[in-house]
Amino acid sequence: MLISIEIMLLAVALLIILSSFSFDDILGQTYGIYIIAIAGAESAIGLGILVAYYRLRGTIIALPLLSATVAGFLGRKIGRTGSHLITCGSLVLTALLALVAFYEVGLCQSPVSIKLMSWIDSEFLLISWGFIYDSLTVSMLLPVLIVSALVHIYSVGYMRFIDGEGSFNIFISKDQNRKLGWRVQTRFQIGLHKNDLALLQKLQQYLGGVGFIHPNKDLYLYFIDSKEGLRNLINHVEAYPLQTKKMADFLLFKKAVKLIENKDHLTIDGLNQTPGGRDNASARGIVNLKASMNQGLSDMLKSEFPNNIPVIRPIIEESENLDPWWIVGFIIAEGCFDVHIGKSASHSLGYKVQLRLRISQHVRDLRIIESLLKTLNCAVVVTIVKFNDLTKNILPLLDSHNLDGTKLQDYQS
Repeated sequence: MLISIEIMLLAVALLIILSSFSFDDILGQTYGIYIIAIAGAESAIGLGILVAYYRLRGTIIALPLLSATVAGFLGRKIGRTGSHLITCGSLVLTALLALVAFYEVGLCQSPVSIKLMSWIDSEFLLISWGFIYDSLTVSMLLPVLIVSALVHIYSVGYMRFIDGEGSFNIFISKDQNRKLGWRVQTRFQIGLHKNDLALLQKLQQYLGGVGFIHPNKDLYLYFIDSKEGLRNLINHVEAYPLQTKKMADFLLFKKAVKLIENKDHLTIDGLNQTPGGRDNASARGIVNLKASMNQGLSDMLKSEFPNNIPVIRPIIEESENLDPWWIVGFIIAEGCFDVHIGKSASHSLGYKVQLRLRISQHVRDLRIIESLLKTLNCAVVVTIVKFNDLTKNILPLLDSHNLDGTKLQDYQS
């Protein structure tokens, strides 16, 4: 259908240009040449799209599966950024092919079938395995692929935000109404200034509306502690891993959630299993998991569980080349834009003005800061004040990968 329209347009343009040669003025010829040039370009584009579609229509089915297989089995070799590029890129390409399929099949009413193999082939009956693209198929295929592509792209952004502000916690408190006298609760939370409430609401919406947002003075806290909400969060973080040492807390947190789901926290071993020796490699139990997370056990829990043995924290291999979207989300969580005015004898007015981007992080995540500086090609450690670094490295990154929340307002000002 697309080719037919383009050929008809090309024929009309030929008639116009042939008739225009009888005109005395140059306007008619110019108009005809313009039309035939445009029609020729459209015909070439239409032909290219159709050829690509009919040759690659099977790609709509195979490409997402292939990218998932590559990212799953070769994820360690190609790295997190490579996995993100492959999975997101394949879904975007598949969505574009689905758009062409929607035009050809849905609008032009030209169903396409792909025969895989024959099943029954007799004189009176012919049954084969295959795929058919009809109007209903492409109508459902297009929105599903577009939404899937957007979810994959934005997932990279929201998970990097958790790296900066997220916190995985295990709460253990006395409760005489419980079987063992202890209440165990797992909770994920993020706290932001009240000006960034919209950002928390976006995160909650992205995670399927789970959890609740609670005001606390000048802050808003987003909590997830339900079984469904935590499972949803865990699935997302597993698909888009964190890149700081917080990933180790997440892995321990996930084990605690699993113990609670299996009701192991209602048993002595599940709550505080201690091995026969002092070998923390065989230590399990929620108390031992909590002892290796965040700030460890409180003084009260240490006195109540004196034989606790912290489990070995997982070793997290940090990527040297960080994803640009992860960097932007990390700046939203941990960055600060400001203007510093200080005295300077070498300046004519006696003062110097510096534009600064500052990022603070725990000393255990020093390698993330080093990787961040390597990716941004900047020569400072914590505070970026060199004007060339800001204009050549920081500004282009933030202009091409949008910030959000109050950090966007600070950046634009």
